[in-house]
Amino acid sequence: MARKPSVPREMIGLAGSLPDGRPVLPTLTDRQLEILKFIYSYALKNRDYPIGAEIGEGVGITKQAVASALDTLTKKGYVWRDRNFLERNIRLTEAASERMELEAGDLFKRS
Repeated sequence: MARKPSVPREMIGLAGSLPDGRPVLPTLTDRQLEILKFIYSYALKNRDYPIGAEIGEGVGITKQAVASALDTLTKKGYVWRDRNFLERNIRLTEAASERMELEAGDLFKRS
């Protein structure tokens, strides 16, 4: 089983680090956060990751816009592509998963 990278090496040091040594991830636009939340919730609900077309349909954007957003999220250290799979190869980094878990917890506390 391939190990999930937490943040690409080139991202370390760009946004600083936390007291435990983990890097602080760059900020996201509202759209990027929406896509990240969609990927996270889709994976939890379906026990698999979405393909680009499903992300586009889920957030209401084109496949080209999804591809661009995923490239940006990869550069920012939130997602990576598992090259062992031709389809459904989008994966959240460990840091992105932690952030989504915290956001989900905050959402549940507010309800």
